[in-house]
Amino acid sequence: MVTLNTQVYDIKNIAYGGITSDDAKVSDRQIAYWIKQQRSMILTQMMSRKLRVPSVCTEYLNCVFLKPADVSECCEVDSGVYVLKSINPIPRTIQRNGRDSILAVESLDGAKTFSETTDTRRKWNKYNKYTSSNQRWYLKNGYLYISCDILVDAVKVTGVFEDAEDVWHMNHCTTAEDPFLSECEYDWDFPYPISLSMAEQVAAIVLQKRMNVIISLPNDETNNAKGDGEVSVSAPTQQQQQAK
Repeated sequence: MVTLNTQVYDIKNIAYGGITSDDAKVSDRQIAYWIKQQRSMILTQMMSRKLRVPSVCTEYLNCVFLKPADVSECCEVDSGVYVLKSINPIPRTIQRNGRDSILAVESLDGAKTFSETTDTRRKWNKYNKYTSSNQRWYLKNGYLYISCDILVDAVKVTGVFEDAEDVWHMNHCTTAEDPFLSECEYDWDFPYPISLSMAEQVAAIVLQKRMNVIISLPNDETNNAKGDGEVSVSAPTQQQQQAK
């Protein structure tokens, strides 16, 4: 099982030759950011080339809480159709050729599924002879919208997301009693959505492009904003000037 902690430790262990200390040049949080960044880039490239994404990279928003959308946002909706909006923004997904990577939106029990549409296309859906169903979803300004013939309190969303931390917060920092996203600390020992082969690829890129460059920089032992490789030349003293 890969976690963010194990991947950060693996990269530090290789970079520092198994010897690390509290005054390491790069913080764990910085390495974690690079890991997230490279994972996102690899997934973007894979999906743009229509390559199969490892199943472990698919994540679930177990309970996306909804509320009725403001009337001004959906004034052209037919009577009997409810338009609901997610209470919290949806974590950003991997972009594949300009499209979001939400794979499925369904009711919590999986009995009802919703079809994808867009904010501009939704008002024309009712004229479609074969797919005029009102059970649809779309994204607008980072929020999920649902149009359906019944009121639902929450839905389940499946997708490939950019940042696993955002998904974790959505799943662990909201409740039915308090659906608004609250502050809670991300657990770095939680299973991270990355395959072993992809983890190795991410580590190699981070070590080559980031860690090796920073570690090779000279240390600033004298706290004078200069590296060890630089020689500090001081002004001549009064005795040296008199000797001249």
